[in-house]
Amino acid sequence: MKRTAALVSALALCFTLLTSCGTGAPPAANNGGTSNGNTNTEASYVFRVAHGDDPTDTCWKHRWCNRWGELMQEYSNGQICYEVYPSGQMGDETEMTSSCSLNSLEGTIVAATNLANYVPAVNYNNLPFMFDNCDEAREVGAKMGDFVMEKSIEEGNVRTTISYTIPRQLSTKKAVTCLADIKGMKVRVPSTDSMIKCYEAWGATPVVISWAETYTALQQGVADAQDNPIQLLRDGKLCEVQNYVTDTDYLIQCNCFVMSSDWYNSLPADCQAAVDRATEEVIQYTYDMVDEELPALIEELEGLDVEFLGYPSDLDEWKTLAHATWEGDYAAIGVGNTDLGKEIMEAVEQAKG
Repeated sequence: MKRTAALVSALALCFTLLTSCGTGAPPAANNGGTSNGNTNTEASYVFRVAHGDDPTDTCWKHRWCNRWGELMQEYSNGQICYEVYPSGQMGDETEMTSSCSLNSLEGTIVAATNLANYVPAVNYNNLPFMFDNCDEAREVGAKMGDFVMEKSIEEGNVRTTISYTIPRQLSTKKAVTCLADIKGMKVRVPSTDSMIKCYEAWGATPVVISWAETYTALQQGVADAQDNPIQLLRDGKLCEVQNYVTDTDYLIQCNCFVMSSDWYNSLPADCQAAVDRATEEVIQYTYDMVDEELPALIEELEGLDVEFLGYPSDLDEWKTLAHATWEGDYAAIGVGNTDLGKEIMEAVEQAKG
């Protein structure tokens, strides 16, 4: 857990975030034409939820944040109001997670690749080809929900509920149809050891770059490629600097709905029940949205001159090389205990049924 290392950046946010509903002056919530939240002075509690994407009407993450807050407000009968802070206003995903851990921000939605810095046990979601498809990931996620929540509270002082949406795919400036095409290619990755090792095993050169700097890095040639769920080609405008998508399905995007444990514990029982109900329902909301909108998203990207290349001709070799990197991740999953990491992996395999 990196709470101490992140203390300075989180404290810097406190001066603007330590407010209650209708009081103080936090940074203006920018909602880009969607819900403004509700900052009415009648509410007793405020849920400030932040994310790193742009606040457009099509942005999935922005709409998830708004829906999460709307449901909390509805089910608490107005005792909880909410505000959404997009576009990295509250820092990058690591900083937002730190702020939730330190109770200077109530909520955020981040990738498991970034939550793992605070909750190492969720690293099993970052192992390449952990799941065969989205349905399997969602089934396992439902069974592992209590474990993830327990470890999140224990290791990171946050409450975490997971949504698995779509696979992360490789986007590039030149076509990649086999392993030979990726050799030596500079691929932007987050600071996640399992992803770094995977790309090294494939012969690429992984370059750690924050999401906020990814567009510029691709534009300027600092990186040649990146992988993410394909909606970020639209929402993050990466389609302006990347023309090809290669399906690898090596990770199912694991979106972590993260909440401050201290904030949750400060709520009365009826508000906690409202938060629990809202969180459960927003996860299903993400699934319904993604499953309904994905075909139109692909068509939209094709209209923006993005070419979908399908799976590499030698995908089995990609899988073999990736699976060979797993052994070194057991210690990270087990917080330094390799045997514990293996036990967690065994539990995941059992959950697959």
